[in-house]
Amino acid sequence: MSAKVSQVGPVRAAMFVGPSYGHRSTVADAERTLNMYTEYMESNGARVDSALIGAPGLRPVSEAEGRGGCRCMYPSAGGRLFGVFGSSVVEFDANFNRSFRFFLRSNSGRVTMVDNGTQLFVADGSGRDGWIMDLTTNVATRITAPDYPGGYFAVYLDGFFGCEVPGTDKWQWSELNNGNLWPALNFVTAEGFPDATVAVVCTNLEIWMFGTKSVEVWYHSTDPTYPFQRFPSAVIPIGCAAPWAVAEISGSIFWIGSAANGYGSIWMSQGHGLPKRISNHAVEYQISKDNLADAVAYCYAQEGHTFYVLTLPTADKTLVYDVTTGEWCERGYMIQSTGVIKRHISQCCAFFNGQNVIGEYRNDSLYVFDLDWYFDGASDRIKRMRRFPTYHADRAIVSYWSLEVFLDAGNAPITGDGSDPQMMLRISNDGGRTWPGEIWRSMGKQGEFAKRIRWGSRLGSARERVFEITTTEPIKQVWLGSYIEATAVTP
Repeated sequence: MSAKVSQVGPVRAAMFVGPSYGHRSTVADAERTLNMYTEYMESNGARVDSALIGAPGLRPVSEAEGRGGCRCMYPSAGGRLFGVFGSSVVEFDANFNRSFRFFLRSNSGRVTMVDNGTQLFVADGSGRDGWIMDLTTNVATRITAPDYPGGYFAVYLDGFFGCEVPGTDKWQWSELNNGNLWPALNFVTAEGFPDATVAVVCTNLEIWMFGTKSVEVWYHSTDPTYPFQRFPSAVIPIGCAAPWAVAEISGSIFWIGSAANGYGSIWMSQGHGLPKRISNHAVEYQISKDNLADAVAYCYAQEGHTFYVLTLPTADKTLVYDVTTGEWCERGYMIQSTGVIKRHISQCCAFFNGQNVIGEYRNDSLYVFDLDWYFDGASDRIKRMRRFPTYHADRAIVSYWSLEVFLDAGNAPITGDGSDPQMMLRISNDGGRTWPGEIWRSMGKQGEFAKRIRWGSRLGSARERVFEITTTEPIKQVWLGSYIEATAVTP
């Protein structure tokens, strides 16, 4: 989007607070919001109607032991936290002390878990294995039932464990209250479309079967002959393009869609009817360039916001949808030596002991999302950025006299890292194609609560302009708005 410059003197900059919109043409829209997200004020007396809030840092709670990257995080119904790292299944107590439980027969690929209060079911599709751990004795045994399907996606509903049957249009369930027994006839077949089942998810006491071209919704009936039946009208003609990008929270399911005529939109369930498209054209352009087979996602909620976090490993990028605002932004991990942004290091998330616990893809370190922790890990700085919309005055040349950004200042520590925080401005006069030069300003030391960050006298002229502000300072980041002083000359 663009913002028309039509006044002389300090003018509140339109659309300073906003989402990312990485369009295929930066000239059309170059907006970008990195490691920040929008929050709209819910008070009539607020100083501003919206602000950009710094995304949470990763506060370390358990050091790596060299077991491998996180493949699964799961909080049990009884309040226990389990994780899979490499081939190791590990349990964490409330202080994140570790207890090794057992080894899987594979060491890569995603894993899922569910439990019924007494048994923990681990579905390891990479090894075509299933495991049952007795939650009283902590003894785990591999499922040896001859008809166990060997799927990736563990589900649990009304006393039954289940998973998909890889390479078929079926999902299968166990004996009642016994995950070690899997009768051969305990399965159902997708009825609406003859497509392979690639994922199953349980939500709202329903089983959602995701095929490559469709989704079907099943429920547990009272019929002893056919215990699971399909909702007659719940066949959605939008399948799943990326099984590990399916994620669920609070009864809503998110996935990257696939259909007979193509794929690439992101959807959110709305009951049994047609889902809601939540991606926009810019997001769809981003995912259209990527190999979706390795896309991964999880959901989490924090301080009234619900987020769907989608990572595209091939593109080395993480996109985040805020259900609360309906906006997309970006998350990323900064390579400390170069400043280059890579995919966010988070891989799995579990809500445990009142915190969002994070496992990463590189190793078996454990973190929690903390809005008051300003590093990724112990000391890695976080790059935060807002790239403004394009400012213009139709075909006129605009002279820019100053840009001022106001924020929640004065929160820097007295000494040490972040005690003299700085913010950097870059300017593009060609639609975001090039960014010559950097201009740095102080963000305000401790106690400088009235600090305004102002760039003036050297901002030049342009027919169209994009401003970009960036900081890596480990301090509270709440950006409230900006003012632009400019004069438009009649063309």
